[in-house]
Amino acid sequence: PIPGAEVEKGRMSAGPIDLMFVPQLQSGFRRSEAEGLRKQGRVFYAKVPLVARGETLGTLSLFGNERRELTRLDLNILTLLADQAAVAMHNARLYKKTEKQAVQLREAKNALANAQASKSEFLNIMSHEFRTPLNLIMGYTEIMQEELTGNITAEQSSYLKRIMKASEDILALVISV
Repeated sequence: PIPGAEVEKGRMSAGPIDLMFVPQLQSGFRRSEAEGLRKQGRVFYAKVPLVARGETLGTLSLFGNERRELTRLDLNILTLLADQAAVAMHNARLYKKTEKQAVQLREAKNALANAQASKSEFLNIMSHEFRTPLNLIMGYTEIMQEELTGNITAEQSSYLKRIMKASEDILALVISV
């Protein structure tokens, strides 16, 4: 409220409604605003809080050139307008917040896709790098088992079977990745 002004208070669903009849606007407005209002002949001021979900978002302010008494219907209409404006403002904030979260989710999804692509590329390279020497080991082991390079002892045959089994296990592991 503005000091020195007559104030009648009403209470509606949105909260208190201040009705002011202001012959001389004093503090509460910046001097330039008060001068501008006086020059325009403003003598009536009403403000209704904009409240959504318990949070005051601002006020709906009305100025008039003549003093007027507001009827209960006028107060109800002002309250309805304020309620609708507050809900619209609240929804706009939620929409903006949701858009921001959607952008963050898209960025996180893209980062995850990039990480998965890098992982796949790494695994493909490592698979190739493991298979090349592993195939070589398995090939030479097979040549030795078939005694193409000469006779082998039973003990050597046992070792070659272990080498082949371990190589096959590693190859299966590499292929499964």
